[in-house]
Formats: sequence, structure tokens, C-alpha cells
Amino acid sequence: MEIDNLSLEESLKRLKKVKFVVTTNIDHLYNLRENPAFLKAYKEADMVLCDSKIISAISGFLFNSRLRQIAGSDYFPAACKFYNKDPSFKIFLLGGTTPMHAKKAAANLKKKCKARIVGYFSPPFGFEKNEDEIERIIHLINESGANLIAVGLGSPKQELLISRLRHSSLHNCTFMAIGATIDFQSGLLKRCPRVYTNIGLEWFYRFVQEPRRLFKRYFINGPQIILDLMTVNSAKHH
Repeated sequence: MEIDNLSLEESLKRLKKVKFVVTTNIDHLYNLRENPAFLKAYKEADMVLCDSKIISAISGFLFNSRLRQIAGSDYFPAACKFYNKDPSFKIFLLGGTTPMHAKKAAANLKKKCKARIVGYFSPPFGFEKNEDEIERIIHLINESGANLIAVGLGSPKQELLISRLRHSSLHNCTFMAIGATIDFQSGLLKRCPRVYTNIGLEWFYRFVQEPRRLFKRYFINGPQIILDLMTVNSAKHH
């Protein structure tokens, strides 16, 4: 898998020319190896950004070229601001922990970024197993007239759903996988303080917030995939 080494401005300018945007982190790399369906969906992405200081550092160590990091939670609001004077740029928020998260995120993005949010929907638990719910999502997006669908359902669920929606009547839309961004923009979920992000410790801040859920990700899966990357590269040079 190739990650695009783009600046924030370069990636924003390219956004209207692509159909599926993902922001890659270490957890994604682990799941890409373990989940064939996720890998298949991920391969459909035509703009892959680096959302990890660790991946950036590994790239610098292995290939003498650090990937520029663009955090997904920064990229989406930046896109809203970048295109807020473009009347053709219409956004639908799909996700959020609850309908209230989605509603507040839409209101805040309209206020702070002057974003053209034309619809939002937080699907119920287990919706991906219900064809009627999938059809409902397609109908809501079509009715809204949106052409950028920001999907914040967590990985790999959001990427798998995007792959599914891209092969429906929504095939002309641009999709962006944005993780917890809808919850962050709602103001109901506190984002990691910038000081932690700047020194590469956002992962530790998040772990302290949710130790049970994130222990395996950060202390088992993450180190394993990093070691594997180093091992594979070492083998190639022998």
C-alpha cells in the first residue's frame, strides 16, 4: 500500500478530484494484515494520507524520507474551511456516537467553518447488517444533494461501509473516512490537548481515557506491526 506524501494544502486541492480518502495509522496497518475485507476496501482509496507520527518516523528511518503527517481530525474541518465559498461543495455527516453528536457537530461546523452541511445521520447499532438501514442511508444522502460524505464510524466499519456505498447510486460522491471527528466537532468528546499531539503522545492520552479498549491496540498490535515492518525491511536488505 502506498501512502501519499502530501502537504495539507496539496491534499485539500486534490480533494475534489478523488472519490475515497483515508488517513492511515498504525492500527489500520495491523488490521489491513488481519482483515481481508478491510484490505479490499482500503485498496479502493485514491488518496491515502499519513495520520501517524510513528508511521512518519518509520518512513524516515527505512526510506530516508519522512511522510508528512495530516491528522484526520484536522483534515476534515480544514476541508470545510477551504471549500466554504464553493457552492458546489455540499457535505453530509454520517456517524457520531449518538444523533446528538451528529446534530451538534453539524451546527458547530456551520458556525466555525461556514461549512455547507446539508444533512447528518447517526445510524443505529448494527445497521450494517440491515439492508433496509443501508437503503435508508443512501436515500437520506441522495435527498440531501451532498457530494462529500464524511463517514465517522470508526475503523474498519467506516471503510467497509464506504466501499459498499460507492457501489450504489452514490458512486459519484467523494467519501472521507474520519474516525471520531464528528464526536470531536460536536464538543461532546474532548480531543487530546495539542501539547500531547505535538510530542507524539496522543496515543498515551487516549489510552489513559480508555485503557481497557485500547490496551491491545497500543501495547500488543501496534508494537507487533512496527516490529514486522522493521523485520521485512531488514530482510530485503540482506
